[in-house]
Amino acid sequence: MTRKTIKRPEFQAPMSALFEIYEGIAGKPDVVSIAWEREGGKIYRYDLPIPRRLDPVALRAVAHVVERIAKFIVWAAGGWKLYLSGPDEIVRPIARAYTPRGARAFDWDFFTSIYGRPVEAVVVPHSKMPEMSEKPRRVKTVADGCRIGFDLGASDFKISALKDGEVVFSKEFPWDPRNAPDPAYHYAKITEGLKEAAAALPRVDAIGGSTAGTLVGQKMGIASLFRAVKEQNPDKFPEAQNLFFRLEKDWGVPFAIYNDGDVTALAGMITMGRKGILGVAMGSSEA
Repeated sequence: MTRKTIKRPEFQAPMSALFEIYEGIAGKPDVVSIAWEREGGKIYRYDLPIPRRLDPVALRAVAHVVERIAKFIVWAAGGWKLYLSGPDEIVRPIARAYTPRGARAFDWDFFTSIYGRPVEAVVVPHSKMPEMSEKPRRVKTVADGCRIGFDLGASDFKISALKDGEVVFSKEFPWDPRNAPDPAYHYAKITEGLKEAAAALPRVDAIGGSTAGTLVGQKMGIASLFRAVKEQNPDKFPEAQNLFFRLEKDWGVPFAIYNDGDVTALAGMITMGRKGILGVAMGSSEA
C-alpha cells in the first residue's frame, strides 16, 4: 500500500493582502474608489487608499483586492452600474470583467436578470464618483391588532395569524413551486393559505412575509420558487415577479415582503434585543 501526502495549497485571505497594502502606504496615498448603483438612486461606495508607487507584484495584489471588493459589494448590496476610479491598470480590467463575455459574466447575467437592465461598468475621474447614498428600509416591530405572517419555502410554506401578539392560527402548506411553470399556481396556493389564516381573525390589519431569493422592493428578482416559470414559461415570468403586488392589491392592507435572511436577522434583533445581527436562513436549497 502506497501512501500519498497531499499538501494543502498556500492560501491567503484577501483581508491579509488588504492589511499589507495599508502597511505599505507612506505619505499621501492614492485612492481606488468602487461604487455600485441600484434602485432608487441608492449607492454603495468604498474608497481604498493605496501606495502611490507599486511594483508589479504589489500592483497585482492591489488589483486582486479591488476586484474582490467590487464583487463583494454587488453580492452584499446589489447593483446595476459599477463606477470605478483609480489607476487605469487596476480599474479598467475590472470594468471589462463585468461584461457579457468578461471574467464576471455570471455576475453580469445574474444582476441583469434581477434588475431587468444590462449591468454597466464605467471608469470615471475621482471627481465624478457618486457619493454613498444608502436608504435602509424602516421596519416596525409591533404585534398589536390582527396580522398574518408567512414564510415561503421550497417544499412547504408556513402561515401564522396573530391577534394582539397571540398566535391564533399556524399551519404548514405543502406545495411544489419549483416545478410549477405557471405563476397562477403560486398565486392560488398562497391565496388559499392566507384565506385560511384570515378565517381565524375578526379582521386583517397587515400581512408580512419572507421568501428565498432576491427582492427589489417587493418585486422578485431571481428565486428558485419560480425557476420553472423562468425556464419553461418565460413570458409569464414578469407575472411571477409581480406576484406580491397582486396579493397586496387583493387584500388592501399594508403588505411587506422581505428576503428570509433579512427576516431572520430581524427576528434575532427582536429576540436578543441587540443590533448588528447577521441572519442566516437554511432553506431547501442550502440545508
